[in-house]
Amino acid sequence: MAADLHFGHFDGQRLRAGSLAAMVKSYSANTPLQFTVEPERPRKSKGQNSYLHVLFTIAANAMNAEGYGDGRPWTKDRVKQLCKLEGLYPAEDRVIPGGEVKAVPLDTRDLDKYETMQTIDKVIGYFAELGIVLPQPNEQLTISE
Repeated sequence: MAADLHFGHFDGQRLRAGSLAAMVKSYSANTPLQFTVEPERPRKSKGQNSYLHVLFTIAANAMNAEGYGDGRPWTKDRVKQLCKLEGLYPAEDRVIPGGEVKAVPLDTRDLDKYETMQTIDKVIGYFAELGIVLPQPNEQLTISE
């Protein structure tokens, strides 16, 4: 069963978590319930997410123009995969069958605001080393696909 996600705020004296309270009250009395509480992660903005994907598109266009690769065209998704392989994304350790621990890059949708900022910086730096200049945040530009 998938867990419902509820947000609240505790000011030191009072807990405000209306949707959680409503969910708890929807169960019959004496129903055993399990709760997990953790600090809210600062969510990335839609602008950050869009900007990261624009960077992938610009990088793909530049790599195609420069003839990088094996002849197959670079797409934003292929550039994103390259960025993950190059360690530009945060990763989490996962134990695979056999007990070995592997670092697995996080999905873009799972990055918080700060992880997204770090990933953007790493992507810009990585492509700068290849001679591909990507725009800094809030730099005005027009791209044609």
